[in-house]
Amino acid sequence: MLTIEYADGFSREFGCDELAAITGSARVEDVSTLDERRQGTGVRFGSLVEKEGLKDASEVTLVSSEDGFQVTMPAAIALEQGVVLYALNGNPLTVEKGGPLRFFMPKTVSCQTKDLPAGVLDNCANLKHLVRVRIGKSAGRN
Repeated sequence: MLTIEYADGFSREFGCDELAAITGSARVEDVSTLDERRQGTGVRFGSLVEKEGLKDASEVTLVSSEDGFQVTMPAAIALEQGVVLYALNGNPLTVEKGGPLRFFMPKTVSCQTKDLPAGVLDNCANLKHLVRVRIGKSAGRN
C-alpha cells in the first residue's frame, strides 16, 4: 500500500491493484523506454497526486518500509519524471526487486555525485520498498 500525504493533512492510498487498473498516458507499460537499464511496469507519479494538494509544494519525501529510509527531492522533478513501479514481466514486483512498490526516476547518476546538473538526481531517488510519500514545503522556507 502506498500512502500519499499532503501538507494540509489530506492523504490518499493506492494498492497494487489500483495502480494496475490505471490506463492511458499515466501508465508506463515498459520503463525501459525511459531508461534502457531498467525493467518494469508502473504509473507516472504526477498522475497519482491531487493537484489541489500541490499548492505551495516544493518538495517530495519518499519513505521506504526498510528501516524508514527517506529521500527528499524537489517536487517539480518528482512530479515530472517519477514513476511508481508495481510489476515486472506481468507479475507483482517482488521484495527482492525492491517491491511491492518502487519509486523510479530516469536520468539519475551515481549516489553522492558532486555538483549535480539541474534537474538530475542521484540513484538514491530510485527508492525500494516505497510505502509513503509526503508532499510539502521545504523546511527552510516560510
